[in-house]
Amino acid sequence: MFGIGPIVLAFWTNIELAKAFGKGVGFGILMTFFPYICFLILGFGKAEYIGNKTQEQ
Repeated sequence: MFGIGPIVLAFWTNIELAKAFGKGVGFGILMTFFPYICFLILGFGKAEYIGNKTQEQ
C-alpha cells in the first residue's frame, strides 16, 4: 500500500540519529522497532550528541 520507501527512510533516519549520538547501526535498527525504549535510553542515558560526520569544518 505505502511501498518500501517509508520503511527504508525510517531505518536510514534512525541509523543516522544513532550514529550522531555515538551508537552503532544495531542500535539504530532497534530504534525502528522499539522507539519508545531507545529514545528514553538516548534521552536519559549517558549518550552525548556528537553530531553528523559530514558537518566537519
